[in-house]
Amino acid sequence: MAKKKKQAKGPVKQPRNTPPKQPAAPPSRLAVHQPLYERILFALALLGVLVTVHLSVWYGSGAVVSDDPVCGVGFNCTAVLANDPEPLGIPSATWGLLFYLGLAAVCAGIVYFTDAKRLILKQVRVAMVGIGFLYSLFLTIYQFFILSDRCLLCLISASIVTVMAVVLALYLFRTSPAPARAKRPGPAMAREFKLYGLMAVLLIVLAGVDYGVYRDQVPEGVMATASGAALPVAEDRPVDVSLCRYDPDHPHFSNMNRAVMPTDPIVGNPDAPVTLFEFLDPNCPHCRSLHPIMKAVVAKYPDKVRIVYKPVAIVGSATHSEDEVRALFLAHEQGKFEEMLELEMVHQTPRTGLSIDRLSELAEQAGMDPAAFRQDLIDGRFTQESRRARQLYMDLNFSGVPAVILEGQLVQSRSRSVGCLSYFIEQQLEAKGIVDEPEMPAEEASAAVEETPAPGN
Repeated sequence: MAKKKKQAKGPVKQPRNTPPKQPAAPPSRLAVHQPLYERILFALALLGVLVTVHLSVWYGSGAVVSDDPVCGVGFNCTAVLANDPEPLGIPSATWGLLFYLGLAAVCAGIVYFTDAKRLILKQVRVAMVGIGFLYSLFLTIYQFFILSDRCLLCLISASIVTVMAVVLALYLFRTSPAPARAKRPGPAMAREFKLYGLMAVLLIVLAGVDYGVYRDQVPEGVMATASGAALPVAEDRPVDVSLCRYDPDHPHFSNMNRAVMPTDPIVGNPDAPVTLFEFLDPNCPHCRSLHPIMKAVVAKYPDKVRIVYKPVAIVGSATHSEDEVRALFLAHEQGKFEEMLELEMVHQTPRTGLSIDRLSELAEQAGMDPAAFRQDLIDGRFTQESRRARQLYMDLNFSGVPAVILEGQLVQSRSRSVGCLSYFIEQQLEAKGIVDEPEMPAEEASAAVEETPAPGN
């Protein structure tokens, strides 16, 4: 019989140079795969992409040429974005777009990868959302307590990041720790990618529609002005007059004619029976988009309409547009207001404004003495007039520019077209018994615009 080997008594010795076994790491909450939470986070990232794309399209490089249908009454996205802190010289909207695109890519990677890579991506996502939440909080405080203006789109973006943070918190604290599964079944992964792909396609479609709406509202020829060409006269397109409205949130200003000052620039017949006031900031992209329309109105009613301009410095910091506003008063004093306004609109730089040296160059182009003009700006001439116009603007409780008042009634932003303004003017003329029809029918006005080359071409 074989002899039984004696079992060694006492602890078993570990072989030399063999590291002791490490205790297993506790399972991570992030290791648990939660498809519903993942889908919500991916959808929120795509929604953020849509918001930041909208900001980039409608406000990028000061290229706004129409009223933003999202940032409506009570909000002033233009003023907020003109004061963008721009970390590292990059607009916050661009940072936001990169942030949301990065999050969307990370969410897609979490579906694709397994084990360690997936856990790392989830940790990266937590860090990204945390940083994004803090920066959004800073921008929100900046709007409410520093600028005293609101950007609805910026607040929507901040809300998206906040919801992401809440979803991640629920993800972490409402699931039990568990080890990650080695690999998700192939069919399930395919279904997830199909769902994610459908959401991405929906994003592209919505972004395309947004861009289409933007282009549809651009007055013909205005897009070409980015290179410095003159702003053309807008077309007198047919409109549905039932949609032409005054702003119901503002009362009828019965004494507006008393607000006309001797130093106010006036375009058109000074003794015209119909008066329009336009409050504008030379740095406001919306004002730039309105300018061709106001030119068309004056051309259509040369004897029966006058436009009283009230330049106000409200875009940017307290002194951001101040020099440009005073430059308009100086130009008006020398009979060059229309030329100077055109040049300031064409060379508009909403994020920085125009320097005194640049304004002097534009004054020379308008036919003024640049040295004397520059000295007048340095001496602060027409500062009082600029402040008086701004105070009137504030007294009337306006929330943004441009603001157009026709015979004491504030025109709704979406009714600031040649067609609607013509309709309002004809109503006023008919009420005063002056004329029953427009001086130039809409069809003839449109034909005249088509036959006349745009200024500067």
